[in-house]
Amino acid sequence: MTDLSDSLVALKDAAGAPEPAPWDGDDGEAAVFVGADALDQARRENVRIFLTATESDQRALTAIGALAVTTEGGFSAWAGETARDLASSFIDLDVVVVAGEYPKKAPSICAALREAGAAAVRLLELPGTGAALDWTHEARDPGNEIYDLADAVEPWRPETEAKKRSQLGIVFGRDIERAVKPHAYLVDDMITEGEVCLLGGASGTGKTFLILDIAFAIIRGAKFLGRFDTKRGPVVYQAGEGANALRTRRITAYRRELGIPEDHDLPLAVIPRRINLFRDDADTEKVIADLKLAAEVFGEPVKAFIVDTVSKASTGADENSGKDVGAIIARCQRIREETGVTVILVIHTNADGSKVRGHTSWKGDVDSVLICERRLDPKTKKADPQHRDANKREIRDLRVEKLKEGEDGWSVPFVLRGHVLGHRENGKEITSCTVEPPDMGDLPMEPSQAAVGAPRMADKPRNYLKAIKMALDEHGEPPPPGSGIRLPPHMLVVHRKHVIQAYDDMYQGQETDPKNREQNMRKARERLGDKLIANGFMFTKKDWFWLTTRGLAQVTGRPPGVTDPASNVTDRASNVTAPGDHVTPGADPVTDDDLSDLPDLIGGA
Repeated sequence: MTDLSDSLVALKDAAGAPEPAPWDGDDGEAAVFVGADALDQARRENVRIFLTATESDQRALTAIGALAVTTEGGFSAWAGETARDLASSFIDLDVVVVAGEYPKKAPSICAALREAGAAAVRLLELPGTGAALDWTHEARDPGNEIYDLADAVEPWRPETEAKKRSQLGIVFGRDIERAVKPHAYLVDDMITEGEVCLLGGASGTGKTFLILDIAFAIIRGAKFLGRFDTKRGPVVYQAGEGANALRTRRITAYRRELGIPEDHDLPLAVIPRRINLFRDDADTEKVIADLKLAAEVFGEPVKAFIVDTVSKASTGADENSGKDVGAIIARCQRIREETGVTVILVIHTNADGSKVRGHTSWKGDVDSVLICERRLDPKTKKADPQHRDANKREIRDLRVEKLKEGEDGWSVPFVLRGHVLGHRENGKEITSCTVEPPDMGDLPMEPSQAAVGAPRMADKPRNYLKAIKMALDEHGEPPPPGSGIRLPPHMLVVHRKHVIQAYDDMYQGQETDPKNREQNMRKARERLGDKLIANGFMFTKKDWFWLTTRGLAQVTGRPPGVTDPASNVTDRASNVTAPGDHVTPGADPVTDDDLSDLPDLIGGA
């Protein structure tokens, strides 16, 4: 044989001659292997063998040093019982089926080999025409590259082939978990990366300042409110409301607050024109084009696209119509799918500011919902003077109303910090705000329930929480293996027997009969526990108890997230009601009426 290149050229020239006539099985003879010696060698040395579609492909792979085999007539011989007989020759072998110019026939051969007991079966479709003869002539180092290509192919399975032919992208078995992008947060525990999110709030709650704070955290890769990790990346802000104020005051306030020079280009872009995501696809396509354009300018994909507000970006839509809302969300999903951004829609809330205004599809069809709230006096409907920080600033809350891939029903407080940016011609100040955590100074930390506007818990249920905390302090331990309890690393659990003992020591009943006392204590534990669990103060699983940070705050008087030196719980973020402290969906706030047959849970002692 001359050098490899000349050999391949000769093989390609020879390929002009017709292949041997396909074996039809009518002469009663068994199909004959071409390259049978290679099959024997592969078995002796326990090495990989290539099964080609044609004899010319078999010769081409043999010429580059690969062990290759085929049958007279190539793949056409693999039919019916003959296919099963041929496949039995490959028992316990590592086989790579080279589809060649017959990719439709190759899967059935893979199936026959797999059924016969081949150790491994891979289906390799070579670049170009697929023919090994053409590929070996064009590849730079075919002798090594053929093995690299084979190694890169996962073992063939029927499910893999079915997925290729599926019209709806069906996924089977172990591929289910591999087929999706791993879950990740854009803003830790709040906003999922690459999804659609709502940020709602009534007028005056500070939602626009808050969304800008989120944007500046993302473009810097900084912690939101100094506590929640973010994924760094560019942000595009569509300003349907207050575009002039955004460009002339709000961004300026953040630059000054963060010490960013005016001549420093931020990975932030603003779309000052209004768009319509309801009427038709025209503006949706423009948004997609501009997001791709922004990615080119920034040199990296855009992380978040903010629409402020969705009502201004959907003129003509009926926010109470599921059909109209569905059309808007569908276009947001299209933006997300075609660009990879997280779409954050700023939206108004209902009259009392407790939930997103309009059809339930707003909440049901998105990944997460955040609500900005003020702590208003229930009588005056004005800011409650009791809820101010050491600098007399009104404390507001950002509540996680919904989080599809995490815990919801918790909140984090924030305040607005005023900035004087300059003066008008008449001497009046030009001002704006940024967002920051409240500064409590030497003020006593507020209980958890005050943070969400609920009154202090009554003594009897609070004593039950105290008993659990006492048991945790003395006997707390990480969730035992096999318990099925998944908690953050800082949270401990305690066995039921220790809770019973601690509560019994605190029980103040007047019963003289030990039997009656024991029975009444058991009933009190069960009835108090059920209500406290339903409202997110504690949880149990089998024989294990634990307090949420919401329940802990009722015992310590500290807001959720503030470290209690004597406690088993130390939250990573002060003043944060940690994920896990959620009110059970559908559970109403606890009132006296709920507990007509129990000591008051909320209210007087």
